[in-house]
Amino acid sequence: MSPAWLRAYLEADSEQVFEAEAADAEQVDARIRAILEDMPVAAMSIAGLARAETVSVLAEILSDYPDLPLVLAPVLLAEEEEHEDDLLGALTDLLLPRSDLLIVSPFVARHLVQEEESAPLDLEARLTRWSSQLASLGAEDLLITGEQAATREVIHHLYHAGKLVRRDSWPRPPERIRGSDDLLAAALTAQIAHGTPLEEAVYQAGHYARYALEAAYRPGMGACTPWRLPAPPEGESAPAD
Repeated sequence: MSPAWLRAYLEADSEQVFEAEAADAEQVDARIRAILEDMPVAAMSIAGLARAETVSVLAEILSDYPDLPLVLAPVLLAEEEEHEDDLLGALTDLLLPRSDLLIVSPFVARHLVQEEESAPLDLEARLTRWSSQLASLGAEDLLITGEQAATREVIHHLYHAGKLVRRDSWPRPPERIRGSDDLLAAALTAQIAHGTPLEEAVYQAGHYARYALEAAYRPGMGACTPWRLPAPPEGESAPAD
């Protein structure tokens, strides 16, 4: 089992997030421990985070469950811009070394290594540099996703100890889609919870994510939403709209 817990409240529509408010840290602690103490949990995923205090609570919980696999897929939702440095510091100090797999977009990777926006360089070279820097911070296994990159294809790069071990690509969907990295992180967490080896888990989760993005639909006037029903067997296509 790989359950989900509320860590932040969002005011948002299908186009954008207007405001993020962190859930009370004591409530986060109580809710997560209630599940962990009640039933077996095979893997845990951490995504949207808005406050450094929440990161500290999560790190303390994880210290009590050292064998629980952790998929860390941080989305930076700092309540105020001035709190972002504290949030990044807590993430890199407390959660990156504990993660079994770190999943980030190029944007989040750049923020985690605290690299300023500079003149454009070859993307592959930048990803390799960031993977080495993140490995030195404790994120030995790293997946840098490609949905938010400015590339013609969606390209995922899996690194181990700063070395590229897997690269998957497929045509980029024509529509803008929100929640693609969250979807991939959830699928990977489920694969890891079932004991799937990491490289195979990345492949299987990527197959599901590709299907979900190809079958995305638009519920409102903003971005599309992934189709989250189970993927068809490999070789079959997504349903038409």
